[in-house]
Amino acid sequence: ADFLKIYPSTSIELQGYASKVGNHGHNMALSQHRAEEVESALINNGVSHTRIRIVGFGDTNLADTGDDEITHAKNRKVVATVVGHKGSIKKEWTIFTKKAK
Repeated sequence: ADFLKIYPSTSIELQGYASKVGNHGHNMALSQHRAEEVESALINNGVSHTRIRIVGFGDTNLADTGDDEITHAKNRKVVATVVGHKGSIKKEWTIFTKKAK
């Protein structure tokens, strides 16, 4: 949110991902939901919804294909990428999901 406030002409794309645990349809919905949660946090911090685009990739683009819990955790994430800016700003954030207790 701070970055977007500094650069008001930029927008971001939130790319949601899921691990390969579960079925494909569920993982697509889950990845979309993850990105929407980050979007809500940004909006609550003063970023206009018009500057945010969401894409859910589900389990179609895994960072790692192993079957252990650490690998699954690496795939449960949202990546925020700056879009729509002409210039030298290159910024990307990876936001990992924290497992609820």
